[in-house]
Amino acid sequence: MLLGVVGVLATRDKSKPVTPVADKGVPDVNPPAGDNLAWPAATRNDFALDVKISVAAAKEDANGVIRMTAGTPLEIRVTAQRDCRVAVWWIDPAGEVMRMFPNDSDTDDRLVAGRERVVPSLNGDAIVTTPTQGDGLERIYVVATTGAQPVFPPGTKKGQFTFYSNDADREKLVSTVRGLVLQKKKAGEPLPGDGEVSDRERLFRVQK
Repeated sequence: MLLGVVGVLATRDKSKPVTPVADKGVPDVNPPAGDNLAWPAATRNDFALDVKISVAAAKEDANGVIRMTAGTPLEIRVTAQRDCRVAVWWIDPAGEVMRMFPNDSDTDDRLVAGRERVVPSLNGDAIVTTPTQGDGLERIYVVATTGAQPVFPPGTKKGQFTFYSNDADREKLVSTVRGLVLQKKKAGEPLPGDGEVSDRERLFRVQK
């Protein structure tokens, strides 16, 4: 089973220009899937975390939603203020989730402070958009921590990526992410793993 909006190519299409879309926080306009399946709001900001979606001929509307055309290569560009570890998730309107990074081709989840990381980044892979299925928006959710990443549920491997397609798998994943981003530092005590945490979300829709 594949996400309705992504295709992975063996080689990157370098003939098409890729235009960065500026980092901009936007509200979550998708209806919640239910308490146990709803991702936390992307509001954690312990350190600066910049996330851009780079795609040709994209337009951003007044609500910060990025509109793009099917069949164009897409990259996610992530930069952090601190050395940290990062995970990048792609969530479709139905709530199905793919872990884009780290993946089986690029297992090193570390970011160096101030150095941009491009996803996907190895083996000439490219993410090519296909039309968004159904109502709602696609989302890219990025969470970074200066401590240790939690152990994410195994999900189901399809190629180099990991998918979470059923409610049981998604509930375990959401619980794990919530545990990371909603933890609070007590007075005089560090967070588990001495980790500060930041997260960002980008919303978009792919047109035919």
